[in-house]
Amino acid sequence: MVSALVVTGVGWLVCHYLLTGTGELEGLPHPAEPTWLALHGAAAMFGLLLFGMLLGPHMQRAWAQHRGRATGGTVAAIFVVLATTGYGLYYVGDDAWREWISIAHWAVGLVLPISVAVHVSRHRTKLRRVPRD
Repeated sequence: MVSALVVTGVGWLVCHYLLTGTGELEGLPHPAEPTWLALHGAAAMFGLLLFGMLLGPHMQRAWAQHRGRATGGTVAAIFVVLATTGYGLYYVGDDAWREWISIAHWAVGLVLPISVAVHVSRHRTKLRRVPRD
């Protein structure tokens, strides 16, 4: 799910910032921007669903066992920031605010796959050290 969020988010970023029109089309959005944005919104819905599903069994158990608190807490905080800024992008009408919210959203979004990879790799490393019956 994280990969779908990252791919669709980066797809939008590329269209929005790198594939802008030139000449007569200067200042117009790339035609693929709305498609990437719609795909990103759909991925976000499933991402929030997955995050909610992890809150109970995975996060509560690991927190109680004092496992993965730093990396897991970081991933959870990133998801909360992304959900909040995503909400802001949808509902805030002021262009100046939207610009800042947008930058915060995609900057934090680019950190998400790194934080998830660190969390998963640290957890798997610790699991390998535990003797199995």
